[in-house]
Amino acid sequence: MVIAIWILTLFGLVVWSLGAWGLHAVLSLDASRLTELKPLIDTLPERVPYASVIDVWLPGWRDMLKLGVDLMQTALGWIGSAAPLLVWTVWAVGTLMLVSLATASTWGVRALVRSRHRIATGSASPGSR
Repeated sequence: MVIAIWILTLFGLVVWSLGAWGLHAVLSLDASRLTELKPLIDTLPERVPYASVIDVWLPGWRDMLKLGVDLMQTALGWIGSAAPLLVWTVWAVGTLMLVSLATASTWGVRALVRSRHRIATGSASPGSR
């Protein structure tokens, strides 16, 4: 059980680290590079397969993409050079929480195993500590 806890924790750390790295890569982009996306959005109906189906399900999806690009450009300009520090601070706090949770779970499992062992061997009577 302890091994499973730590394997899941390591998997969680890998996913958490990859997410932080990806967010860092996105937030480190120069905001002016996003202006290159707007001409691409205008040519999307020719490039996207089933664009007419998307128009039926999400009318105005090109306008939403343009708004998203504008919003992302504003956010990147606002966050600026503080983004890497912010991302890695959040990563460190999340990592500490994952490791703390795994440590507490390990201690809990070990305490349960010890109490079962004491009860099974008869070294402790029920109700006494």
